Amino acid sequence: MSDLARRFSANPLLRPSDIPPSRTGMEVACVLNPGAFRYQGRTGLLLRIAERPVQEPGWISTPVLAPDKEGGIDLVRFPEAECTWIEAARIFAHAGRSYLTTLSHLRLAWSDDGVSFTVDAKPTLTGEGPWESFGIEDCRVTQIGDTYHLHFTAVSDAGFGIGYISTHDWKTFERHGVILPPPNKDFALFPGKIDGNFYALHRPTHHSLGGPYIWISRSPDLLHWGDHHCVARPRPGAWDGLKLGAGAAPIRPPPPTSSPASWATSSSPMAMSSRATSSRYITVPLTR
Repeated sequence: MSDLARRFSANPLLRPSDIPPSRTGMEVACVLNPGAFRYQGRTGLLLRIAERPVQEPGWISTPVLAPDKEGGIDLVRFPEAECTWIEAARIFAHAGRSYLTTLSHLRLAWSDDGVSFTVDAKPTLTGEGPWESFGIEDCRVTQIGDTYHLHFTAVSDAGFGIGYISTHDWKTFERHGVILPPPNKDFALFPGKIDGNFYALHRPTHHSLGGPYIWISRSPDLLHWGDHHCVARPRPGAWDGLKLGAGAAPIRPPPPTSSPASWATSSSPMAMSSRATSSRYITVPLTR
């Protein structure tokens, strides 16, 4: 089967150098994993912007949300020799506590043609509260009716959980808190009810037992999730042999395949995995 998408010849659409830092003394280390959507005839991207202080040789500096500090951020700085790397360039530990090397927020970018994007000068959404103290990351956007549902990774020293925010106009936002606790990532909501329930894919991030597998769950109200089932696992030696995760919200297949009994979601990079490229599809039966 041939690929269903073509790589755009002018990639990348955005670079870290295209993004103004949110504050003086910070640099944009990465711009990645946007949630894409359409609003009032325009294409929007809700970008993950990962920032850090400008680094000094021999030191590791990183920002942590701290409401009691000026500007709401505490810039911590440790001698690199005293730090232990848990995940290279991403997670380190100092004095028994874990930290990320960057602090991420979500920021809007807009385009009239889907190619040339203008990035907002300031963050759209930043972490709030103890379960987002290390930032918010990798938002998926699902439109149901006139409501946009934003599901993202909420990061703190307690781990990676699933946070939920909704909006009607991309100006005012309602926060619904953490809907799935750590360890969990890659939450992707199906765009509509099926047999009276909402469904979503997600990835519990176990390490010692189990693994980075894709699960499906259902909810009556988008807040309380249950009836969990594992639907996909990595295949040793294949392109998806390391891990799987939903990369974007599932899309409704066109007629005649669309029915309440099943949905289809592409395996890369749109929906199932941001780690590999393939045109394989998975069909998930949702009725009993």
